[in-house]
Amino acid sequence: MKKYIIYMFALIGMQAMAQVGIGKNTPTSTLDVNGSISVGFREVSNNVSIGIDDHYVTYVNTSSTQPSPAHVVTLPTGDVQGRIYYIKNSSAFNINVTAQSSQTMRVGNAAGVTTYTIPAGQTFRVIRTANATTNAWELTRAFNPNVQNSDITLYATQLKVPNYNVTSAQYGNFTYNNWRLVSVNKVGGRGDRIRGTSPLTSGGRATIGFRGAILELTYEYQGTPFIVNNIHPVITTGNFTENKVALVPSYSQIYNENGKTRLNIAVGRIDLYGINAGANDSNISYISEWTQTNAFLDVLLTRQMNN
Repeated sequence: MKKYIIYMFALIGMQAMAQVGIGKNTPTSTLDVNGSISVGFREVSNNVSIGIDDHYVTYVNTSSTQPSPAHVVTLPTGDVQGRIYYIKNSSAFNINVTAQSSQTMRVGNAAGVTTYTIPAGQTFRVIRTANATTNAWELTRAFNPNVQNSDITLYATQLKVPNYNVTSAQYGNFTYNNWRLVSVNKVGGRGDRIRGTSPLTSGGRATIGFRGAILELTYEYQGTPFIVNNIHPVITTGNFTENKVALVPSYSQIYNENGKTRLNIAVGRIDLYGINAGANDSNISYISEWTQTNAFLDVLLTRQMNN
């Protein structure tokens, strides 16, 4: 009977140890805290290896230029299953999170990732899994309560389209709504003409033609960079005052580079030209031939909603 009573008390003690209360006499969970919790916090501005004393690490860099190569946050090694870190990029630049010693990370449904880039303004949660090497860490994006441009759902603007003969020295003339033209690649540029007898001049010709080509344009946003994950640009022909020009926007791409958001767009453009040419076509008066600069594109940035 005595042994039975001792055994019962031992079972009761084991049950009590299964739930721990802090500031609470009757815990209802494995760990029940009645009060605030303090965790390790560290602010860094360079390469850093996080370890047992860290929990929330925020990267802050006030430099005006992107570090090259990008700064790296390195995860610890060892069997620390269940350990959780929060990593926030509070800078205007990208930073990289990397695992070590043959360990990899699972990011979304992408398995076996060795390095992942955290864009400006984003926070990620990292959890050590039970896996020894492959997918040893689970990396997920934490919610950012950000109502600024960097986490928009809808954003609309117009972009100013340059003329075909634009030079790099003229790119600044095509800054519009805080989007700056930074690169132009010219493709094509051929044309043709139709000629007929002019009723207005003796022996003259009425000539009209077209010139068509593609401009591959890169614009850079000069404000706070957007969070570009799941953003889909919708590009349409905008309002313009330039006459006799047809614009056809094609593919587009949005991404962050060197702490700025960039938007690539291919624009097909056709210009009419030429009236009242002489007999040898020496007097063609060009209407535009990509020389006017008042053409615009409408841009709508939309974010894909999670199902």
